[in-house]
Amino acid sequence: MKPLALPLVPYLLVFILGVNFHFQETFSYQLLHVLLAMAILGFHSFKSPFYWRAPFWGLLFFCLGFCVAHIDQLLPEKHYANFAPTEVNNIEIELQQRLRESTNAHRFYANLTSINGKSTEGRVLFQLKKDSSYSPLLVGDKLLIKDRLSPIQPPSNPNGFDYKEYLQSISIYHQLRTNSDAVRFLSHSKKPLIKIKNVILRKLDESSLNRTTKEILKTMLLGERSSLDANTMDQYANAGVVHLFAISGLHIGLLMLLFQWLLRPLRFLPHGHLIQLIGVLALLWCYAFFVGASASVLRSVTLFSAYHIGMQSQRKTPTAYLVLLSMAIILFFEPRFILQLGFQMSYLAVFGILFLHPLMQLKLKHKALQWFWNLTTVSLSAQITVAPISIYHFHQFPGLFLLSNWAILPFIGLFLYVGLGCIIWLLFFALPPPLVYLLDGLVAKMNQLVFWIGAQENFIFSSLVIDQLTLGLLYALLVCSVIWLNQKKTYWILLIGCFLPLLLWHLNISSNTTEQRFWIVHAYGETILVEKNGKQFTFHSNELVDENHFILNHFTQNFAHSNWTTQPLFNGYIIGDEQLYVIDNNWSTELVLQQKATYLLSKNPKINLERLLKKFSPKMIIIDGSNTPYYVEQWEKTLNKTKTAYHLTQKMGAYELTAKTRNEGF
Repeated sequence: MKPLALPLVPYLLVFILGVNFHFQETFSYQLLHVLLAMAILGFHSFKSPFYWRAPFWGLLFFCLGFCVAHIDQLLPEKHYANFAPTEVNNIEIELQQRLRESTNAHRFYANLTSINGKSTEGRVLFQLKKDSSYSPLLVGDKLLIKDRLSPIQPPSNPNGFDYKEYLQSISIYHQLRTNSDAVRFLSHSKKPLIKIKNVILRKLDESSLNRTTKEILKTMLLGERSSLDANTMDQYANAGVVHLFAISGLHIGLLMLLFQWLLRPLRFLPHGHLIQLIGVLALLWCYAFFVGASASVLRSVTLFSAYHIGMQSQRKTPTAYLVLLSMAIILFFEPRFILQLGFQMSYLAVFGILFLHPLMQLKLKHKALQWFWNLTTVSLSAQITVAPISIYHFHQFPGLFLLSNWAILPFIGLFLYVGLGCIIWLLFFALPPPLVYLLDGLVAKMNQLVFWIGAQENFIFSSLVIDQLTLGLLYALLVCSVIWLNQKKTYWILLIGCFLPLLLWHLNISSNTTEQRFWIVHAYGETILVEKNGKQFTFHSNELVDENHFILNHFTQNFAHSNWTTQPLFNGYIIGDEQLYVIDNNWSTELVLQQKATYLLSKNPKINLERLLKKFSPKMIIIDGSNTPYYVEQWEKTLNKTKTAYHLTQKMGAYELTAKTRNEGF
C-alpha cells in the first residue's frame, strides 16, 4: 500500500494541514505545518511525472484550507456578539441540544434567534438554575429570557480541561445563566425530526424499562448522552469501551447493513439499484440529523455514503482514499471540527484499522479462530493509534480494553437492532414484557461485565502525563513505522532512527526536570498555594489537604509527579524576584511591607483596601476563592476606581507567579 500514490491524496493532506495551520497560535507549530506540507509535496513531486505541477496545486490547496478556516471564524453581520450581548436584553433562544445537568442547573446548547426583537444568529450555552417551579424543557423549545449574556470562564486551575476553548471550537462564545422567573415559554418545535425524537424520548421515559436501560438506549441510538449516569460513563472508560457511547462507524455501519436489507426489494424495480442507493443514503442522513449531527456521526455517514456510492458504481476505490476524502469534505464545511477531540480520535481509529490491521493479518483454518483474531487485531489497531492522544488528554490507559472488546463487540449488533426495534415499536404500542425482559437483561449483563472490568484498578494505568512534543514524536514514529512496514524503503528506517533517539532524549529530560512553578489556585472557601519543584509538589494551606482533596487530585493527575507534602500558609513568600503577602484576618496594619509587591486577599480580611493601596502601591492584588461574593464585589469596585491591577481566580483561574529561585516563606 502506497498512501501518497493515491489520486489527490497529497493535496487532500495539504488542504487539511492548511485548515489546521489557521488555528495554530505559535510560530513553531505554524512552521511545522508548512514543513510537513513541503515534505508531502516534495515526495509527491519526486514520484510524479508532472513534478512541476505539484507545488502549484499544493500551494493552492493549502491556501484553500487556510481561507476556509479563516472565513469560518468571521462572525456574520447578524451574529449576536455584534449587539452588546453583556447588557440586560430580551433574548429569544431555541434549545438545540440537551447537556448533562450540573448540581444546580439544567444545561443546553441553544440558538440565539433574536435580541430585543432584532433577528440574530449564533449559539450560546444556556443554563437554567434548578428550582421548584421548573417545568421540563424539550429540545426545539423557544424561550424568551430577560437577562444578560456573560463570557465563558477559562479553566480554574492549570492544565485543567479548557471548556472555554472547547466551546469556541463549536462556535459558542457566551453563556446565558438565568432562573425560572426570567424565562417565558413561547412554543414547542414544529420540525418533524425534532417532534418525533421528543415523542420517542417521552415514551421511552414512560416505558417499563429499567432506568439504566433507558439511559443506554438514549445514548447509543438517539445520541442523548445527557441522562447517562456519570459513574456508568466512568466505568465504561475504565474498561476501554467508552467509544460505544459515541454514535460512530460501528453504529452507522450496522445501520447501513440494516437499511440495505430492508430496501433490498427495491432492486426488482426498474433502476432498482439506484433507487435503493438513494433510499439508503437518505435514511443514513436523516438518522445523522435526527441524533444531532455530531462530528463522529457526520464523519461516519460521509464515509459510508462515499463507500456505498463507490460500491454501487463498481469502482474499486481504496477505502483509505474515501476516509481522507470524507475528512476533507467535512472540514471544508465545518473547519472547527479539526479542533474537536472526538473528531481527531474518530479518524485516528479508522486510519489505525486501515493501515495496521492488514499488517497483523493471519490466515487460520478455523473460522471461529479467524473471526476472533480479526476482532483482536481490529481492536488493537484502533487502540494503538488512539492511545497517545487519549493519554495526552485523559492521563490514563485501560489495560483490559481487549477483554472488554472480546466480550461486548460480538453482541453489540444484536443489542442495537433489538433496541432500534423497541424504539420503533414504542411509537405505536407499549413494549410487551418479553421484550422488556430481553433488553433489561442484555443491558444488565453488559453493565455487570463492564463494571467488573472497570473495577480492576491494577490494570487502569493512571497519572500518565505526556507533553505535546512527546505526542508529536510518538505519532511521527508510528507513521514512519507503518509506511516502512508497507513499503520497506530505507529512508523510512532512517527517519525512525532520527525520531526514536529524539523521543528517548526528551523523555529522559522530562523525567529529570527541575522546573519550579508557583500557583495561587482557585478553591471555593479555601486558600491554597501550590509549589512545584521538579516532580515534588508542596501544598500550602491552613485547611486539610489530603489524597481525597480535589486540588491535590487535580495536580497529581495532570502533572508528572513523584510525591507531595503539605505546609501551613506563611504570612509571605519570596518567589524569584517577587514578594507575595497573604492578607487575612491575622494581618496587622503595623507590619512594614515592601512597595510594589503582590498581595493575596484571603478569608474576607477586615481591611481598608483604599488605605492599603495608597500606603503600599501593590503591583498586583489577587482575590482567591476563599472570599465571599459581597467582599469581592466591593473590592472590585475599589480596584477599578483606583486603576489597580488585580486577578480574580473565580473568573480568571489560577494565578501563576514566576519561580526563578527557591521559594522562601516568612
